[in-house]
Amino acid sequence: MELTNNLESKDWYSEVYGNNLTYWRLDYPPLSAYHSYLCGYLSNIFYPGSIDLIDSKGYETSQHKSFMRKTALVSCFVFYMSALIYYIMYSSKKMEYSHRLSILLLALCSPLLILIDHGHFQYNCVMSGLVLWALICTNKN
Repeated sequence: MELTNNLESKDWYSEVYGNNLTYWRLDYPPLSAYHSYLCGYLSNIFYPGSIDLIDSKGYETSQHKSFMRKTALVSCFVFYMSALIYYIMYSSKKMEYSHRLSILLLALCSPLLILIDHGHFQYNCVMSGLVLWALICTNKN
């Protein structure tokens, strides 16, 4: 969030002042980097100083951690869960409804998703959801 809100987009993946690639680098593709930009923009509104390029290293308040977990959950709903629900419940009409519902519940209750994305406020679900939406949009069936 700090990088996307304080550097020009051309510098997001480059070693420049304030972007020490060995300390903390942006390792998501550009489309999800814009998601980080949006989250950082909101973070700065509610928690000024939370995205200062240099001074925010080590910024860890319980309120900000809660904010980041909430953004991870909302992002999961918007990108990943919506794509899963659409694909499994509406695109897979050949399967029985109970089978589709079981697959959906198993996918949504993935321990990796819950523990890593939501517990440690990673945003892997954003890329997973974008990929799934891309697959849905390219499906000609």
